[in-house]
Amino acid sequence: MSSGDLKIGGEDTRQSPSLANRYGSARRSLSTRGWWIVAVVGILLLSGYLLFVTLRFQSSFDAKDISYQLISDRNVEVTVAVTMDPGADVTCGLRALSQDYSVVGYREVRFQADESSERSGNRYIVQKTVPMRTTFTPVTAGHEACWRTGTQ
Repeated sequence: MSSGDLKIGGEDTRQSPSLANRYGSARRSLSTRGWWIVAVVGILLLSGYLLFVTLRFQSSFDAKDISYQLISDRNVEVTVAVTMDPGADVTCGLRALSQDYSVVGYREVRFQADESSERSGNRYIVQKTVPMRTTFTPVTAGHEACWRTGTQ
């Protein structure tokens, strides 16, 4: 053996040509350039996905509680205004809460922008006063959440 050959525990660590032919040689790892390419492609894919998610689920409306009025122990009126793009179709879930924050009334209301709606710049403001029946006396009421129900 030459001085460049390695022996561990008295055994030759070189792979014989017949073993390399039979089982294949050891896999080479990626070069530094290869790792940079993988990293850049990964960053571009992640950035594209984040941009898609941001634009896809971007809200084109804004809901605001205007007021609520207790009519009786079992009835309340909720006034909600939704500012939206022309042609938008939005549904809001309105809820009434008792003193211990239990939901005592719930109703879904649809808001649609049309030419008769109030305008604010290039957006419409649709305001509705909605009566709600409750199971117990409410102490507050307003919108819980809103979501798009139509296409723009």
